[in-house]
Amino acid sequence: MKDISVYLGYSIGFLLFIICFGYTLYFGKQTFHLDQMEVSQAQNYDYHFVLIPEEKGSEYWHLVREGAMETAEQHHAYLEYVGGAQTSEEEQFRTLDKAIDAKVDGILTQGMEGERFVELVHLAREKGIPVVTVDADNPKSERNAYVGTDNFRAGYLAGEAFVNETTGKQNVAIIIGRSESPNQQKRIEGFQKAIDNEERVQVITIEESNISIVGAAQATYQALKKHSEINGFFGTNVLAGIGISQAITQTNRKQNPYIVTFDTLPKTLDLMRDGIIDATIVQHPYRMGKTGINLLLDAGNSKYVEPVQYTPSSILYKEDIHKAKYGEEYSYEINSQ
Repeated sequence: MKDISVYLGYSIGFLLFIICFGYTLYFGKQTFHLDQMEVSQAQNYDYHFVLIPEEKGSEYWHLVREGAMETAEQHHAYLEYVGGAQTSEEEQFRTLDKAIDAKVDGILTQGMEGERFVELVHLAREKGIPVVTVDADNPKSERNAYVGTDNFRAGYLAGEAFVNETTGKQNVAIIIGRSESPNQQKRIEGFQKAIDNEERVQVITIEESNISIVGAAQATYQALKKHSEINGFFGTNVLAGIGISQAITQTNRKQNPYIVTFDTLPKTLDLMRDGIIDATIVQHPYRMGKTGINLLLDAGNSKYVEPVQYTPSSILYKEDIHKAKYGEEYSYEINSQ
């Protein structure tokens, strides 16, 4: 009798395991969430997309998310915004790996250099998951498309500003976010190309900031300590100009350097109004997010997508700041454009 009870107990337990396992498989797509959100928030969606930013708390990436979220909602898609609190390539790789394991319907992620990214994108494509890179690209990977700024052209615009808007010898320090970042590299290449034939404009040093205001300020101090002759700065990321400006205002220099930076955060525009930052490159992160989701939808439905889709970029000078307005795309634009 005891043997029969034990047998029945094991049988019932095994049966319950099979039922639970079956429900897990059946509802896995509905209930898996990379950041453990409530199940009720994600039920009854047609698509499950993941957006992996460079830094989750970045104002720039929040704009990418807002654009992506608008388009996702229009197509009854659930969008997760998952990433590290601070810039970490390793964290981006881990999140990408988890998204692939979850078999989501599409991944929107910043492109990264190296074989690991190439391998992960290949794995995603093998599992039928479309991948769109945003902001930075890795064309060696099998990503379906890239959407974002033409970073070479953006760097070229910054270089043109030094050529056309300055006089006399310009000894330029470049404050880069991360040296291994492909979009930062392209911006430097474009900048160098623009000043190639202008002997009076020279890059003296390149310093890394790790994409933070404090890091950019420290990189600026370091550059000035090594090269007191510096009278120009090019900040290649969203926070560089703010950090450069903080350092410059605290050094009490007789003449402010010429500063060109990236993006149109409110603080950046305030510094332009104050005459500290001379120009900034205007990008469209909100549009990047919107277009990225549309590309995932098309790729997931076996439609052809152009592999490279550049969003507009332009340069805004401090003299033109009164023409700017806060537009529908959560980005400052010049009225005449």
